[in-house]
Amino acid sequence: MTTSRTVRGLLAGLAALTVGLTAGACSAGVDDGTDTGSSSGAASIDSTGSTDTPGPSDSNTRPDFGTPSTSTTRSDSTSPDPGTPTGSSQTRAPLATAQETLSQQLGAGEDESVVTVPGGYDGVVFDNVGHLRFFRTTDGVHWTADGPSTYRYDARDAAGQHLKVTGALLDAMTRATFILHGTFSGDGSGNAMAYTVGESGWGPVLRRLDDGTRLRVGAKLPSQDSTTYQVSYRSLSFSRGYLVEKDCSANVTNADCGAPGTTYTAWWLWDKSELDFRSAQ
Repeated sequence: MTTSRTVRGLLAGLAALTVGLTAGACSAGVDDGTDTGSSSGAASIDSTGSTDTPGPSDSNTRPDFGTPSTSTTRSDSTSPDPGTPTGSSQTRAPLATAQETLSQQLGAGEDESVVTVPGGYDGVVFDNVGHLRFFRTTDGVHWTADGPSTYRYDARDAAGQHLKVTGALLDAMTRATFILHGTFSGDGSGNAMAYTVGESGWGPVLRRLDDGTRLRVGAKLPSQDSTTYQVSYRSLSFSRGYLVEKDCSANVTNADCGAPGTTYTAWWLWDKSELDFRSAQ
C-alpha cells in the first residue's frame, strides 16, 4: 500500500514537471505585442501616413522679371571653379593661374577675360579697335586658339574708347558668353555686344529684326547697313543664369529713352537644342 502511494506520487510529480516545461516553451514563442526596439523590415511611414517624397522646390521655377542685378567688371568670379575637368584625371589650375597664362598671349593694347567652364576655361583677348581672339584650355596653363572674330568699331564713334568685357557661364551652357561694353553706334543706342559659341563656333549674338523670340549666334558680323539683324544693344548683363537685355521701345526716340514707361527688360535663356537664345518670358 505504501509502495503504491509512492509510485502514484512520483507519477504525479513527473506529470506536473512535464506540464510546466510545456507551458514555459509555449510562452517563450508568443509575441505579446510589446515593441522591443528591433527593426521589423517594414517601410517607414511618417506621422501623416504618407510615403510620398517631396517634389522639387518651387524656388527653381521661372524668376521674377525685375531689374537685373548689376554685373561685375569681371564676372568670371560668378562661375565657381568645379575642380577637376569632366572626363579627365588632370587637375585644373586655379582661375588666377589661367588668367596669368592667357595674359602671356597679349599683344600691345590688348586685355583678356577668362571664364570657368565644364572641363576647363574659355578666354578672350581683345583690343580697342575691333579685334577679338578666343582661346580655350583644359588645364588652365596651355591655351589653344579657338578662333578670331571682330566687333563693330568706327573710329569716329569710338575714338579713345577703352573696351570692357565681362563673361559668365549661363544656365544650360557648356561654353562661356562674353559681353563687350563700349561704343558700337553713333546715336547712343549701341553700348553692348555679346559673343558665344554657336553652330559655326564663336560669333556675335544677333537679333533678327523680324523675330523677337530668338537671339541667334552668327558666324560673323553682318554688314554695317544690314536691315535683317540687330548687332548691338543698349544694355546687356548677366543675372541668375540669364542674358538680360534692357532697351527702349521701338516707338521711343533716343532723346526720350529712359523716361518712365519707355524701357523694357528681356530675359534670354540658352536653348541647347537650337544653340541659340530663346525668350524666357
